[in-house]
Amino acid sequence: MPLALMSFHHIRAGKKIHNLKALTKKMSIDGVFRRGHPGVLLISHPTSVEVLEQFTREVKTWRWASANVCGMAQELEMRWEHHGLEEREKVRDVVHEAERHGGPEVGTWVMKGLALGPEN
Repeated sequence: MPLALMSFHHIRAGKKIHNLKALTKKMSIDGVFRRGHPGVLLISHPTSVEVLEQFTREVKTWRWASANVCGMAQELEMRWEHHGLEEREKVRDVVHEAERHGGPEVGTWVMKGLALGPEN
């Protein structure tokens, strides 16, 4: 189940959040995001890294202070308990969701992608 991790200077605008949720639904993408500064988005698609690449390309065309793809992983596995895009309050909550639904390897990958932790 391919994964993508994006970071943003911030995610605040209600319209952008609505559009992120609509696009994930349209493209059958599941994930979590963190609103505020910094903004974080962790998403997965059941089968296609190409769908995630298309999604990230589209999202990056929107007007952002900064929007970065921090990583794409085809070999990692997520098993969400939900469908669509759900909000989490803190960056550490996104990391916790990665660990909870993907295991320690996914949590480490997210932390490394966001430049968190002792090795960064």
